[in-house]
Amino acid sequence: MALLRSLQRASTAVAARRYVSTAVSPLQRFFKVSDEVRAAITAQKPVVALESTIYTHGFPYPENVKLAEEVEAVVRKHGAVPATIAVLDGVCQVGLSPAELKKMAEGAGKKDTVKVSRRDIPYLAGMKLVGKNLNGGTTIAGTMIFAQLAGIKVFATGGLGGVHRGAEQTMDISADLTELGRTNVAVISSGAKAFLDLEKTLEYLETQGVLVSTFGKRGEKVDFPAFYSRESGLKSPNVVESAKEAAAIIHASHTLGLTSGQFFANPIPAKDEIPKEEIAEIINTAVEMARKDGATGKDNTPYILDRIKTDSKGRSIKANRALILNNARVGAEVAVALSELERSVSPSINGPGEEVYRKENKNKDQINIVHERSTESTSFLEKQNSKTQDHPSPAQSPIPPATNPVQTSPSLLVIGGIAVDISCDYLPPSNSPLTTTPTLHTSNPSRISESLGGVANNVFTSANLYLNTSTPLTPPEFPIRLISTLSPDLAGKSVLHELTTRGIDVSGILVPPTAELGTPRYVSVNTSTGDLYISAADMALIEKSLTAEYVISEIERAGPELEVVVLDGNLSAAAIAEVLEYVHFRNHNPSSSQGKGRKKKINIIFEPTSSAKAVRILPASLSPSTTTYTSPSSTSLPPLTFPTTPLLLTTPNTHELSALYTHYSTSLTTHPTHPHAEAWFDVIDALALDATFRNKVEFLFTTTVAESRVRDLVLGEGVIQKAIKLAPYVAHQLVKLGELGVVSVCLLDEMPRWEGSWMGVVHRGSSTTGRVAVRIMYHPPAERVPEAEVVSVNGVGDTFLGVVCGRIVERGVGGAVRETRGLVETVGVAQRAAVGTLRFFVMSAQSSQAIPRLDQQNLADLG
Repeated sequence: MALLRSLQRASTAVAARRYVSTAVSPLQRFFKVSDEVRAAITAQKPVVALESTIYTHGFPYPENVKLAEEVEAVVRKHGAVPATIAVLDGVCQVGLSPAELKKMAEGAGKKDTVKVSRRDIPYLAGMKLVGKNLNGGTTIAGTMIFAQLAGIKVFATGGLGGVHRGAEQTMDISADLTELGRTNVAVISSGAKAFLDLEKTLEYLETQGVLVSTFGKRGEKVDFPAFYSRESGLKSPNVVESAKEAAAIIHASHTLGLTSGQFFANPIPAKDEIPKEEIAEIINTAVEMARKDGATGKDNTPYILDRIKTDSKGRSIKANRALILNNARVGAEVAVALSELERSVSPSINGPGEEVYRKENKNKDQINIVHERSTESTSFLEKQNSKTQDHPSPAQSPIPPATNPVQTSPSLLVIGGIAVDISCDYLPPSNSPLTTTPTLHTSNPSRISESLGGVANNVFTSANLYLNTSTPLTPPEFPIRLISTLSPDLAGKSVLHELTTRGIDVSGILVPPTAELGTPRYVSVNTSTGDLYISAADMALIEKSLTAEYVISEIERAGPELEVVVLDGNLSAAAIAEVLEYVHFRNHNPSSSQGKGRKKKINIIFEPTSSAKAVRILPASLSPSTTTYTSPSSTSLPPLTFPTTPLLLTTPNTHELSALYTHYSTSLTTHPTHPHAEAWFDVIDALALDATFRNKVEFLFTTTVAESRVRDLVLGEGVIQKAIKLAPYVAHQLVKLGELGVVSVCLLDEMPRWEGSWMGVVHRGSSTTGRVAVRIMYHPPAERVPEAEVVSVNGVGDTFLGVVCGRIVERGVGGAVRETRGLVETVGVAQRAAVGTLRFFVMSAQSSQAIPRLDQQNLADLG
């Protein structure tokens, strides 16, 4: 076992160096991996490499574009990410955008479009350096090289090249065969092309050390397929019965550090084949014509295929198309099986070539819902490093690596930042005990602690503690998933280890291959009395890595049960805008490829994060739409306003609300004719807010609410007016007033039921398209925590939102926020959890009392 582990570490280290090197700047001049493919590879998601010679030298334009799109669609349909590989302008690109796919396909039949095998790669790259940008389609050999360089292990194509007839005189042997002997990538195709010498091709593959297997059933006659035909008369060397078996072979090959690839032959579907007796004569004629016309080398295969197409009256093209799509399907199934296998035997959180082993810990680490500051003096990273040092080395340890299950069909995604929070509490020197603030330009004695924080992480942890009482070894009652990013630096590895220890599904944590940007960190320097003196934040990795493309891919991966998506303000404004547009399209086009199979509409919740970042939600509403999620059959989308917007709820404090209001007022003035702006006026007009409404609001906060500070804050700073102006874009706003409680402003499509002694105002407007009502409520604080008992205010708002999200998942949108009683209960429970954060509760992941569900006594207290 020690030898096996050593081999495994060695092989993964080699692969890691090869993959990680793609981020080195000299290579970037010649090699590019798309964001979607890079994200999938990093997260150990299934990826299928696809060649491009079939489009540049096989099918004519624009038929080739349609085929390429169909092949990629098949791969996606079966759970994998397609990575079409081609050379454009001298740069090899792994993963093509629709525009790049079209550009590649337009080169079909042109003399300057290169058929790119191993020998051609330095030529195209070198020409780029001297200003000659060439395009090319990659052969099987070329595609294997770039797939391995990117870290892709599965490659689906049409038919393999091989030993040509008469090779004993011409030495015409495809470079595909030698590449399979030196590059560890699994190739799935419908055997070798039928016009080759198939017997010699199998012999040559054996000489190269290439495993050859055919999908079939053991115990039955299984031939090595002949491209157009299921049978060749040659018995397959090996048989695999499923994608799972193929994945096991691929995994074993990489674990053992072997350098040769594997070839899996997938026979053409029976309904699409041309029996060998029918195709043999056509092939013989085509081969003879190629010999007479001198079509040799790389021109031989295109010539023969063209003759076969003509003589078969197009039947060969139909068969070729069918087998390509079938191979894409099988390739995706193998990639999915391989991804599942790799996740089950090695946690995705570990850096390339590394494994983290841990002893069984019956007393699981407790989870602190405050997320921010620790009362212990030992730092977060020190604790993680000490754990690692206490463990035996991987080669000696009998304990397998810790793994966590990937939660299927989560109902909640929390998307945004994880950060290492570093808190520096100033300690006055003994000779000056009354000094409360640090001295600038010098070192200050302090108590420094580290903890796991970040807005998305805090919200996720709170929601998880509210919803689930499971341990890391049992499945949660409500599966939820955290989507974030970390650098492969020391801090990032420590954070990932901590998340894994807690039993959290880390499949949505994106880790770039190199540490160009560090793991997000927040550093606060506090006075001796606990007040913030100065702080610094490094969140650049979040904006760069959590692109719209990656976030949307995670939403699509989540499955049909997804109902709530939380976005924090650390995402870029562009990413937030595109995600909102995507969800809006998908909600209103359930039959589209984005909405297919979804059971529920997705609601978006926005956590403003800070006054500066709060405004990032607004460009999605007022900027001209740039969404790419359209289809010929889709009707025009309704505006991103109530009641059709997917933006359900936000939880700003008064400062963030003011920032949103100011930014939006400016935008509304700048874009008064934008469709969303016009829709805003429609909603405001429908509300018909008159003097009677204003009098009700003023009476509520001057008479019903006895606290004068609440009145001064809400009325003096115009909280209600600001929230109503934003309401057409986000129907439910829970405005946090700090220790004074919460004000909720909600738009509803019908008058809410009103009961009990709740403090609020309801007002019904009128609309030609339907009813609209506004509900304003004051929610007093659950408890006034004495200042002496407040350990930290950091993370309180995140805890509040996390529990609100948990309630929505548990009770549904109607039961948690739209119904008046449900909203009162939701805010009450969330406030109680926030009080626990103020007092710095340390909550056990197993404790059902961490954030208690409502019982009858709770309901009585709230009612």
